[in-house]
Amino acid sequence: MNATATEPTRRQAGRTRNIIWDAITDLHAQEQVITREVLRDVTGLKMMLIDDHLKKFIDEDESLRRVKNGVYQPVVTPPPARSISVTDVPGGLLKIEIGDECIDLWPREARALGALLAGQAQQFSLIQVGHEIGTVNAELAKQVKRLGESVRQILGAAREEKGEGRCRDAAAVMPSN
Repeated sequence: MNATATEPTRRQAGRTRNIIWDAITDLHAQEQVITREVLRDVTGLKMMLIDDHLKKFIDEDESLRRVKNGVYQPVVTPPPARSISVTDVPGGLLKIEIGDECIDLWPREARALGALLAGQAQQFSLIQVGHEIGTVNAELAKQVKRLGESVRQILGAAREEKGEGRCRDAAAVMPSN
């Protein structure tokens, strides 16, 4: 009796999961920011259900990742890389083989393709640098905040020991948060 009672619940959970995942993939395809609130608005589901499924997508399936607090992105796993070879053929022709595909390029086409691929590589490099700078910036901001708190504590202790005197002038220079 217990198995039949849980069957509709499992089916409903599967439907809910599909609804949420479809919303995530649609939002991602449209380059929209994916948050709990957006998923609630798009699906009409309760926040508790969305939170449960987001947790499962991240922790169990590893099909979703947290980009930053409250912002999610599907994990896109590309297919396995195919073998690639480039051969210079006498007469200026360039033969590119990717997996089972073969392309013959004349020098002018090869230069155009090279310029396009170099742009893609540059763009990827800049995106990675941007992520790394953001991470370093966040860490530096935390350290600056901790240092500011330490300085305020030191100045407060000095004020208590020696009275208001020169410490008051130093405290005026410190920004307060």
